[in-house]
Amino acid sequence: MASLGALALLTDDCGSILLVQTTYDGHRWHLPGGYVEANESPEETVVRELKEELDLTVEILGLSSVAYKAYDPNISLVYRCRIASGSPVPDGKEIEACDYFPLDSLPSGLSERTRKIIDARALNPREVNVVTFKQP
Repeated sequence: MASLGALALLTDDCGSILLVQTTYDGHRWHLPGGYVEANESPEETVVRELKEELDLTVEILGLSSVAYKAYDPNISLVYRCRIASGSPVPDGKEIEACDYFPLDSLPSGLSERTRKIIDARALNPREVNVVTFKQP
C-alpha cells in the first residue's frame, strides 16, 4: 500500500517559491510538508506540518498537483497555499533552512521530485498536474 504525503506550494508576491532544506535526505531542498497521520486529512497535514516545521499558519487555496512515486510507493498531494500569519522559521529539527527562490534560480541540491513538481506547476498553473516518478 502506498504512503500518503501532503506538500505546500507557497509563493511570495514576486512568484518565488518557498523551499525547505531538510536535516535528512542529503540536506536537499524540498517543498514543505510531510506524511499524513492516522485520522488526519491531507489538508490538515499541510496545516500541521507548516506550523510544526516553519511556525506558519497557512490557508489552503486548492489542489495543485498529485505526485506519485511508483518505486516507493508514495502519493503526495501538493496544495496551493497562502500564509495567513507568521514568517517561515526553520524548526532546526527536521528543517535546517528555508527560503524563497525564483523559478529561474532554484537551489542546487533541489530534489528531483520537487523540480518536476515545480516544472509541471509552472507549465500548467491553473490545472491540477499529475507527475509520476518511475525511478529515484
